[in-house]
Amino acid sequence: MKSNTRQIGPHDRIIIEIWQRLDSETVGASELDSIQQELKETFGETVSMGPASIARALADHGAKLRHAEVLKADIQWRSRRFSELFGPGELDFGSIENALESMRMLDELNTQFNSEGDETGVALLHELGLELKDVLLSVANSKLKLGKEQLVANEAVQWLTIWLQTPHLFEDWIQLRCSSAEFRQKFQGKSE
Repeated sequence: MKSNTRQIGPHDRIIIEIWQRLDSETVGASELDSIQQELKETFGETVSMGPASIARALADHGAKLRHAEVLKADIQWRSRRFSELFGPGELDFGSIENALESMRMLDELNTQFNSEGDETGVALLHELGLELKDVLLSVANSKLKLGKEQLVANEAVQWLTIWLQTPHLFEDWIQLRCSSAEFRQKFQGKSE
């Protein structure tokens, strides 16, 4: 067994015990799924350890990982998690108020992932931010004159740029931005 460079927590001990009961030399998607299911049964829905976190705990204790399966399982788990966190239409950039609320939701989730040490979650949320920015940029730069939607999209592109580059400053920055004369002139009386 490798020496462990991080502290062993109660979840790690249980993860290792479950893996040992599975009697598998390597760890891939099926083992990770079994471990996740047993963690849910033991601790309830409040424990949300992803496949990558479980695999990391096992690797620290000498488990050989089937990396491609671990990565695929983690991506699928995170996709399901994002679908649960952001339902259809929940992130809405159609009005300035909805765009502001959507950005706050992204920022809060980013803060949560950072506080949990969930680097993969932060990275996937960053990817989602980049995708949103691309979509909004295409609306902002559209040759069709879309009126308010174009104005909101252009503003939201700026917000996403700041959030992607300096997420720790975003909340202060957005407060300053929304209280600026330029912002008030652009959006006062133009929102739904």
